[in-house]
Amino acid sequence: MRRLKRLEGVDARGWLGLTAATEHFTAIMAEHLLQNDAPLAGCDARFRDLWQWHASEESEHRSTAFDLYRALGGNELWRKRLFWLVTLHFLTDLTRQTLNNLWHDGTWWRPSTWLSAWRNTWGPNGWMRCCFGAWRAYFKPDFHPSQGQGEPGRQWLMQHADIAVPVAGS
Repeated sequence: MRRLKRLEGVDARGWLGLTAATEHFTAIMAEHLLQNDAPLAGCDARFRDLWQWHASEESEHRSTAFDLYRALGGNELWRKRLFWLVTLHFLTDLTRQTLNNLWHDGTWWRPSTWLSAWRNTWGPNGWMRCCFGAWRAYFKPDFHPSQGQGEPGRQWLMQHADIAVPVAGS
């Protein structure tokens, strides 16, 4: 009830804009995960399947909040501003959580940890290099999330229907 009270009078388009921006950010990361083996190399098969299913699901609904934001008259300037805000928070949280994990698991001081981080972030197939174009596309006036690479997620879901049964088919 307190949360509902705090949201009284707040323009829902702001929250939808944040959600649309977050969904685009997670869809970009999902597509990277589905198109590159390195992030899940050596991962237990069950966790790999879980992450790839989740990435497929993120890719699948990447347009929903964006379409609703636009349908409700969401402003383009605010759409772009909110994406900057989400980017800042996402990268700050990612960095903080990663450093905390490295500290607690004792790998903070290992040179191999930092070399691996550099390769996975900035290397030829690193997520920053691979995802930058899709990130930057959000600022184009004619942008729509459906312009992204949704096919890897659709293919994964079709190929793994035995472990990720489609809701529509049940």
